Amino acid sequence: MRGRLNHPTDRETGSALLLVPLALLVVLLLAILAVAGGRALLVQRRSAAEATTIANDLAAVGVDRRAFQEDGVVRLAPEAELRRLTDSLPAVGRLTVTRIDDLTVEVRVTRSVTPWMGNGSLPGWGVIEVGAAARGSIRAPGPTS
Repeated sequence: MRGRLNHPTDRETGSALLLVPLALLVVLLLAILAVAGGRALLVQRRSAAEATTIANDLAAVGVDRRAFQEDGVVRLAPEAELRRLTDSLPAVGRLTVTRIDDLTVEVRVTRSVTPWMGNGSLPGWGVIEVGAAARGSIRAPGPTS
């Protein structure tokens, strides 16, 4: 009968199994970070699309009709009137409307993104603020011939 050879690594069998739970924990944390970052990016892109849509709509609808009818001047309504037009919109987050000049309006949409796990209670896992801004403008009509 042949005897078993004692090899120095025979006593270390299974020591790599201690690293498997650690590796799984690292992979799980990286997956959580990827999902949270992807979610924040998605919310930011939605905010950008909504800001662009609202700015363009305000530029189209927010023309000061009184100034146009009385003086023939094409310009945006006062800032308070533009804000009133956005009151009927569904909630898109915090909406800021700023009239840049007579023909340009800027809309800024800001949203809070809660983390996927931890509900903001873990250190470094707080609520993320994302937002976007867009400008809409109207063009004064050119001379008619």
